[in-house]
Amino acid sequence: MAVQALREILPLFDQVLAERSAVETVSKGGIILPEKSQGKVLQATGIAIESGSKGKGGKKQPYWRQVYLITVLAMILAVFFAQIHPNYLTQQWQRLRSIIFCSVSGYGVIPTLHWIWLNGGIGAPIVQDFAPRVIVMYMIAVLAFLFYISKVPERYFPGQLNYLGSSHQIWHILAVVMLYWWHQSTVYVMQYRHSKPCPDYVSHL
Repeated sequence: MAVQALREILPLFDQVLAERSAVETVSKGGIILPEKSQGKVLQATGIAIESGSKGKGGKKQPYWRQVYLITVLAMILAVFFAQIHPNYLTQQWQRLRSIIFCSVSGYGVIPTLHWIWLNGGIGAPIVQDFAPRVIVMYMIAVLAFLFYISKVPERYFPGQLNYLGSSHQIWHILAVVMLYWWHQSTVYVMQYRHSKPCPDYVSHL
């Protein structure tokens, strides 16, 4: 039963799904081994293997995956070091903060368009299912940015929204909504990929 359930799980990217071998509780001489004497299991049985990320023509795309991951890591480090700079929250750095926000938010457009192309364009079923979710996420991000730069509504109610209802608070709320939406979208696409695996992606052992 457990093995059958494991066989229905499909690994992602370059991962291998394996089932650890059972612990030997009886020695070769028939002596029952106590739990402390049972050795660590170093053997496993392969259940399924993922052949890697592929693009058009079935070719693997590990290069682009590494490029995007490294670029995102570099941007995260840049944002971190910018935020700990003593001038980050000053008026002089307001434009730089806006540039950082737009760069981090807008960079996702590049891998998204690349992903659409690799999956066969707008007409591909997975693109039609997932692309609208990406668009909604960016709409939330744009709305949050508009509140951030326009200083609405406190510019129309000066001094009345210092503790509740300011544009900065609305920006944070929309950022949380955007992250929650993206989390739900990620769960959705993972469920989609598990139920509809890519052709020739997974080889069951």
